[in-house]
This record gives sequence, structure tokens and C-alpha cells, in this order.
Amino acid sequence: MNIWKIGIIITIFSTIACDNVNSNALKGKVILNPSQITPLSAIYKTVSNESPLHLKIHGKTEGMSIEYVFPKAYGDEFPIHGLYPNYTNTITIMQGDEETNITIITLPTTFKSAKVHEDLLEKPDTKNQDFYFVSHLLKDIDKEDDRYTLIAYDRKGDIRYIQKNHKLHYVYEDNNEILIKNNNGIFDLLGQERMNYKAKKRHHTHHDSLEINDKYVLLTQSRWGVEDAVIELDREGNTIRDLTFVSLFKDIIMTNNNRNEIKDMNKIIFDTDNIYQEDGNNIAVDWAHANSLVYDEKTDIMYFSLRQQAVIAVDYSEWKLLWWMANDELVTLHEGVPYKELNFLRLPSLTPYRVMGDAAVDGPKNQHALLLRKNGTIAMFDNYGDKDTSSIGSRYVEYKISGKKGKWKGKKVREYKDDTLYSRITSDIDLVGNNHQNVLIAWGEPEHIREIDKNNKILFDMAVKQEWFFYRADKMPLYPYQSTRKRYPIEANEKIGS
Repeated sequence: MNIWKIGIIITIFSTIACDNVNSNALKGKVILNPSQITPLSAIYKTVSNESPLHLKIHGKTEGMSIEYVFPKAYGDEFPIHGLYPNYTNTITIMQGDEETNITIITLPTTFKSAKVHEDLLEKPDTKNQDFYFVSHLLKDIDKEDDRYTLIAYDRKGDIRYIQKNHKLHYVYEDNNEILIKNNNGIFDLLGQERMNYKAKKRHHTHHDSLEINDKYVLLTQSRWGVEDAVIELDREGNTIRDLTFVSLFKDIIMTNNNRNEIKDMNKIIFDTDNIYQEDGNNIAVDWAHANSLVYDEKTDIMYFSLRQQAVIAVDYSEWKLLWWMANDELVTLHEGVPYKELNFLRLPSLTPYRVMGDAAVDGPKNQHALLLRKNGTIAMFDNYGDKDTSSIGSRYVEYKISGKKGKWKGKKVREYKDDTLYSRITSDIDLVGNNHQNVLIAWGEPEHIREIDKNNKILFDMAVKQEWFFYRADKMPLYPYQSTRKRYPIEANEKIGS
């Protein structure tokens, strides 16, 4: 549906009403869906608040209300998030001794509520309410950017937030604001941009990006490979460095000058000197499919997940390969890989850089969502195969890496797996809980979210099935936490966790 048509429908059929009040401070205007992509959000526009303004979005059931206090002199536009679809929503606004109620009747949505199977979490706190943000990929929609819809579910499974046309990387807090990092840049929950990579420099990051000091580091692609490059931008969007994964491996292999190995290499990695052709046409090959990155500032090591090949560790400043790890039985069946029987396992020059031990015999296969833990382990969502179906499920797994070139070893130190939950593609992990003691695992294809404690006990379990599969999932509030005791989740791909 055309975006302007959506706006017209909302204007005609949505109802907004305010109680009569005498206070000028509380006489305001409510604008529902101001950017036309967030139908369950609104703006309360009034004079600038000379004292704190208390907002309450009433929940359908006990514990599901949302409360937030905007500080003095916040401004004259106050975002309202957490409305229910197809519902008469009540919002209470209080300032000093005065109070007004706003009624907003929202339109129905085609999206389905989630189904909660288990909830053993502590009682919800309305002033620090968490939601499960899920980036759904919708089927049978022609325009690529329109396929992605970000939906937030509460602990009852009700939909409380929708943002259209954004493929989520993660939701995070920055400078007391909840922001969305997606494939085009950084946006707030009303859809307003903070940094647009694509608009500024035409940089589009498919999977992930990081902020390191004053730089943005984006996963992107070269001309003849897919998701096989890294680019650094400054805060203005200017390019600092262009890097390719090809150079990490090609430089090592070409040094040994083995003709047979070079022949295999040219069927595994592709660049401007090795362009894949099909029926006389030049084709960009999805040989790397970089889908995750995380940086350790103490060691200057950047870790990447190359879905089709391995997890790799790189000396980031020097852009040199340190090690790589993958399962002995790695086979990538992805349609973008022309020679499916070939991968790094067929390149002897890379053997000294390979992590052996558990990381080889029980290593990752087609993984996503890398996360570094403070105890020195590297965690990930291991899709654990590249088949349409599997009877062994995907898993959360951690490895402890030790050694040096020629003697790298990886020990598996933790695993959680449910054989009924397998996801060939996508999926996510994060560390959640007030002390980051729990793991949030999100299986993208069965569209399932589960939170487990340090002993792998299930604390929360929810199915969020929509039309196809989801891309990422995060547990975050719609408004910043107002408790200093509550810690934001550690997002995979962003920081070192507990």
C-alpha cells in the first residue's frame, strides 16, 4: 500500500480525544504516526515543559502499562510509544498537580500476536518495561525495502510497536535515547534519522555496523563479491578505509605460489582479478557473506563471521589474518555459491591459521551473531548447518581460543540447543538481565525467542510467527530505563559482554 494512502486512512478512521482541562501546559495536540511508518506511535505536541511531565500508556492487563517521566525543559514534542493496534488506548499525562487523559483508537493490523509458552521472569516494572523487538522479513512483497517490519511484543505477546521498511541490526540506548541501527543507518523510534549511511555516501550495510570512537565500521560488499568488504566512515560519512576479505586470504596463498591451490582459491574467493562468469555474464559471488563483527579495543582484534566460510580473527589496524575456525564437515549450499564443495578447508596455506580441537571437530557451521564475553570466550548463534531442515537444531555456543599460529586450539565451554528449533539462516543472541547473566536466543526461521539463565534453564519462551522468518531480535525498552540498577542488554556485534 502506498505510504500516503496509509496516512489518509489513519486520519479518517483513527480517533484521538483529550479530556477538558484548564491548564495551558496540558493543552496539546496529538499526532498519530507522524512519520507514516510507526502506526502505534504518536507525538504529544505542547508548550515546552517547565516541570517534569509524566506519561503513562495504560496496558490491557496488570503490569503491562508503560510509564516515563520526561525531565524539565525536554522540549515541546513528547513521543508516545506502546499503543495497542485495534484498541481504544488510554494515555494519562501528568504535570505537577494537573492531569489529562488522551484516548487514541488505533486501526487493526494484519500482524499476529505472539504466543507465550513460558514466563518465569521477575515481575515487570512499568517504569522500566522491556519488549521483544523483532525484525520480520515478509513474504510476497515486491519492493525489497518494504519487506522488513520491526515489531515489538510485550511479555503477554501483544504487539506494542511497529516500524515499517527497516531491516534491524539492533536496538540500543545512546545518550538517554532508544535508537535503531539498521541497514541504512541510525534512526529513532519515530523513524527520524540520526545518521543515514545510504543517503550520505550511498553506503548500504546488509548485516552489521559498529561505532568505534569517532568512526563507523560497516560490513558492505565489493563489485565482484557479496558481503565481502568492510568500510570505515567518519562522522560526516566520508570514507577513511576500504578493506576486503579477499586480501586477508589471497596474500597468504599467493605467497606460497602453489598452482593447484591457486586454482582452488579462484573457485572460492572472487575479486576484480577473478570474476566469476556464467553464460558469458559477469556475476558477483556470495562467497563470504559477512554477517557479524565485534571489536576488542584492548587487543585491536576484530572478529568477523563469514557465513559461507568461517569465524575469523583479524589484526584490525594491520588488516592481517590471525586465525579462522570452522567445522570439519562445513558444506555451504547457499544458492550464491557456485562451487559448493569448496571452502577454506581446501586451502593448505590457511591451515597454520586454523583453530583446531573442538573448534574443528565440533565447530560452527554457517553461524551468525558473534559476541565476546569478559571471560575471554567467543560466543555465537551457530546455525549448525546449511540444509533446509535438520533434526539436530541450531545452537548457542561458546569457545575459548588459545595458542598461536600453527598451534591454535579452540575448546567448547558452553552449548545450548533444542533439537526442535533449527534455523538455516538469520538468527541472533544477546546477553540480558540486570547483570547480563541470561542469554536471549532468537531462531529466525522457526520465529522463536527464548531466554535462558546461566544453567540453561528456560526463563521465557515465545513464538512470534508472522509471514516468513525474522532477521534479528532484541530485548529493550521503548523509553530509557529510569532505574539506575537496570542495565541495558549487551548486543551481539556491539560490545564485550559479561
